[in-house]
Amino acid sequence: MHAYVQSLKNLFEQNAHPEQAGPMAAYMRNQFRYLGIKTPESALLQKKNSTPRTVCLRCKNLTRLCTVCGICPNGNISMWRWAC
Repeated sequence: MHAYVQSLKNLFEQNAHPEQAGPMAAYMRNQFRYLGIKTPESALLQKKNSTPRTVCLRCKNLTRLCTVCGICPNGNISMWRWAC
């Protein structure tokens, strides 16, 4: 398993809510295993575990910009922002 996926799995298991997992599983006819983590909390956990990304405002691509000059791979200069 990829290291990022493993760290996310561990984080979710540490923040599980067994009392909420039962009703979630029942809603899906017990076809899936649930940890009882609702969407808002899940999003926060994923955000805490991720690394910042950048997006070019001109071409809308997620990129890794040069930290010195701020140029995206498509050549757009200074047209970027942090995207979480």
